Amino acid sequence: MKNLVINSLNRVNVHTDTLPTKVFESTPTMNNVLQYCMGEAVFVSIGQINRKLLKYFDIKQDVFYAEIDCEILTKLAKGKKIVYQELNRFPEVSRDLALLIDKQITYKEIETLAFKTERNYLKSMNLFDVYEGKNLEEGKKSYAIRLILCDKEKTLTNNEINAIMDKLIAAFEAKLGARLR
Repeated sequence: MKNLVINSLNRVNVHTDTLPTKVFESTPTMNNVLQYCMGEAVFVSIGQINRKLLKYFDIKQDVFYAEIDCEILTKLAKGKKIVYQELNRFPEVSRDLALLIDKQITYKEIETLAFKTERNYLKSMNLFDVYEGKNLEEGKKSYAIRLILCDKEKTLTNNEINAIMDKLIAAFEAKLGARLR
């Protein structure tokens, strides 16, 4: 869901990397909530509808939710040039990692480090699960992230993908003290 929202915003030249973020493990209606703000106003909310609300409506599958304040979007996009680029002809590769990290480390820190470490092939990444609680060390949480890799010139080989992932894992371990879960 986060990737869909960010890609949509990027199309109108609004980039979330410059916007302040808030992350909540849960609210009365959603879990794993990510919000982008403009000043004090919440501009985008993304999350997963909690089980209690789904059960009330007799919905048995996971439901993800995104809300964008169109007034704020209009203000942010006003006067910005929209840039188009050719679609990539080569396939994207998706890899998931579950990282055990200290509670005070934010997803934004992980994302920033990932893009700083791998500028050439990392196309996008998103957080799809946060876990804290039973079976984890005190003061730790688990972030499950999905990394999307792509080369604009050719199809990535397994060896190239493994080398990229090893490089990212080493950076997470060295800079953030993360461990694979």
